[in-house]
Amino acid sequence: MAERTQLTACKTCRTRKRPCDKAVPRCALCVKADTPCTFVDTASGEEYSRQQIADLEHQEAELRAELSSTAGRNTSVNATAVDQNNAQSPRNAAPAEGSNVLETILSNPRFHPQRLRQLLVRRQIQQPVETPAEMPHPDMGHLMFDNYFKESHVQRPMLQKSEVQGLLRRAYPEGQPGQLDSQDSYVFLLICAISAVRLRRQELLTQHPYSFFLSALRHAEHVNLLSGITALQNLLLLNRFAVYYYTGVSTWDIGRICMHLCITMELHLKPLIPLRSSEEQHRRILFWESYVTDRHMSTILGRPFAIADDDIEVDLPAALSGTEFEGFDGLAQPRADAVMESPMAVFIAFIKLRQISSRIQTTFFAKPKRASAQLSIHTKMTVFGELLDIHQKLSEEIKMWRQRSPIYLHAETFYQMQEWYEFLAEKEQLFLVRGAIDAIHSRTGSRPTELCDICCSSASKVIHLYSGLYWTKQINCTRHYFQILFTAGLLLAYFSTNEHPDHSDKASAAQDQETMATLMECHRLLQSLGHEMQDALPYAKVFGLICGAAFPNWTTYEPHWQALHANDPDMSRREHLSTGTFPLPSGLNNAAYGDFDQAVMYYAHDTWPDMPTDWSYSPGHLFADMEAYVGQFATGDFTWDPLLNPLSWNMSADGIE
Repeated sequence: MAERTQLTACKTCRTRKRPCDKAVPRCALCVKADTPCTFVDTASGEEYSRQQIADLEHQEAELRAELSSTAGRNTSVNATAVDQNNAQSPRNAAPAEGSNVLETILSNPRFHPQRLRQLLVRRQIQQPVETPAEMPHPDMGHLMFDNYFKESHVQRPMLQKSEVQGLLRRAYPEGQPGQLDSQDSYVFLLICAISAVRLRRQELLTQHPYSFFLSALRHAEHVNLLSGITALQNLLLLNRFAVYYYTGVSTWDIGRICMHLCITMELHLKPLIPLRSSEEQHRRILFWESYVTDRHMSTILGRPFAIADDDIEVDLPAALSGTEFEGFDGLAQPRADAVMESPMAVFIAFIKLRQISSRIQTTFFAKPKRASAQLSIHTKMTVFGELLDIHQKLSEEIKMWRQRSPIYLHAETFYQMQEWYEFLAEKEQLFLVRGAIDAIHSRTGSRPTELCDICCSSASKVIHLYSGLYWTKQINCTRHYFQILFTAGLLLAYFSTNEHPDHSDKASAAQDQETMATLMECHRLLQSLGHEMQDALPYAKVFGLICGAAFPNWTTYEPHWQALHANDPDMSRREHLSTGTFPLPSGLNNAAYGDFDQAVMYYAHDTWPDMPTDWSYSPGHLFADMEAYVGQFATGDFTWDPLLNPLSWNMSADGIE
């Protein structure tokens, strides 16, 4: 029988924003209110009552009892609820055609959500143990601000360059540290914190970025975070640092507040009265920065966007730098060739990619899906063709975006490198093909082999592209990048397990070597990122356990992995990771992760049972649960438990306060 923890909260509890005990036939709140206890199935959109569940469970118990008492049969069905720790999956006469090993593993009771909870237990959110930093020496302060202009400001120009330069002059009048008010101190220290992330990774700075954040936090109570342009800038700056370290606030919440401020100030609309060019440009930048943040965080968590694309009227920022506005009258949209050389080119390209992401999310993930059993064969074929056509068109949009991305003959920053745009485009292709597979499978019951192959290819490219940038210390360590690698690795493992089931020909064997080497590389990247971000370590461990269970001999491909990366930089660090002895950061207790070593016994030397009959939630609840957890990690949003109460966000934006 279905476990109560797998039921969705009822409509009454969700409306009143109360925890639902999920009792059958009615929860406590519905009993008290004397109302029917109903909920909506997010997959089909149908409404059901808890009483129906109780009736079905009663019928199931009667049928099980009848089968159990039937004489002369060699098999019997146990009507008693089996203990979760000792339960065995139902067996079929033979595995289904194209059975996926990872599905079997994820659906085995030994990997029940309760086991996942033990693996991903969060005794406390790990944060760097640092003390607030003092104001840096003038030489170091200028180095940090120079790095900020060359790196973060290129991608996210939320602060006007002239204002930041003025802040730097006020911070060091006559070459010595000066006195700053709370607002200036807050901005100054957050810029230092953001810049210190890359400088510390390049070993140009010993001070931990989190120490500058702690210093900025001292001034947070005295700065404007509630209304106006200043509040919007302060929040966006805080959110920028939050992609690297947990700040105690969900980045999704911050993004939501930022968009609320934008709508309140009507930044999403064209100005009713003429504004100075520099002011209008700055308003555009702040809105589109909020837009990018909202799209990014909402997509990770599967929540609705704060504003629909159709409600946005304001143009993209003009392809001009701040110093060029004085002699420029009006903000007409620039020529394409002007964008290529503009200081705003990176930001504009990033916005356009997020607009494509928004269309993918709206097309494949946000719409309610009808169960495939409710569709006729003709309708299924029609839907199949329509979804494939949409996938093809969106894929072409991504390819066109890549062709039109900025080109710099002499890249001065990481965000001007072609490898970064290649990584972004491939990451978007992976997001797209996954959405297409999910939509086609849920609406037609089929999963196109061609799309599965594309998914494997994109996942591999994402891992290798990030690897090339990471080991050369050109790309930063962010929580979002960790989430991307984790998802790409799971998708590659999931779709690769049945790509070449016989493994007989040389091509299949070669493909297996490439896949295992890629999964091994992904595991090492996750481990290394876990060293940089302490609270990422549990997820890296879970990924290794899943790969070890799905591919018991994956460690035998170590020589092939070594051969692929023989000429790579920082190879010694990777080899250190491959031994499995990567040291925990200082301040972390090995006992806190003892569950992981103990978890190996859950599948070691075990023979996995045959495939269950129902894969309607394929690739399994556990796959989604792991993604939900790592999505929380990426956004710092730990306000709900995806295993205990998966709150449905499939509602209009007006329903979210």
